[in-house]
Amino acid sequence: MTRCQQCGNHNLNGAEFCDECGARLSNVSEHSFVPPPPPVFLREDLRPIPVRPLSPIGKLFEESGEVQVSGGRITLIIAGLSGKEFLLTNPETLIGRWDSTRGNFPEIDLERADLETKVSRRHARIFRQDNQFWIEDLGSLNGTVVKRRQKLQHLQSGQPFLLRDGDEIIVGKIFLKFSIA
Repeated sequence: MTRCQQCGNHNLNGAEFCDECGARLSNVSEHSFVPPPPPVFLREDLRPIPVRPLSPIGKLFEESGEVQVSGGRITLIIAGLSGKEFLLTNPETLIGRWDSTRGNFPEIDLERADLETKVSRRHARIFRQDNQFWIEDLGSLNGTVVKRRQKLQHLQSGQPFLLRDGDEIIVGKIFLKFSIA
């Protein structure tokens, strides 16, 4: 405690002026006040908010064997050859055809590859949850199929399907290949 020489009031250590009379406390130097340190932010406070999918996904849809992945890649397959690649960097990636009048701009635009217009404007979406990639048909007219080891899985609209490295995705009549980057 610091005592005021004017009125004798006891003030807190580090106070520059007396709480009672307002006199400057003589035994306090000009630079004795030490500001508090800046707040410390924990790493947990900086985590991004997880992306919530449009449809609920529970343990019901999971397959065994979780794989830690850093990113994904979709490759357009044209007549058996690898074509354009699309990196899956966003939490959600839309597959479809570009439509400026309706404001539909899919990240994987198949407008030029889809000569027979079998791909819907909003055909399917790929999203990432719990470090895994999922695909979901968005009610497309010609459907979405995933080919894994010669077995075809026709996707139900609104039912997510877990993607694995090397899966082929068929949207309309366009073939895509999913791989983990």
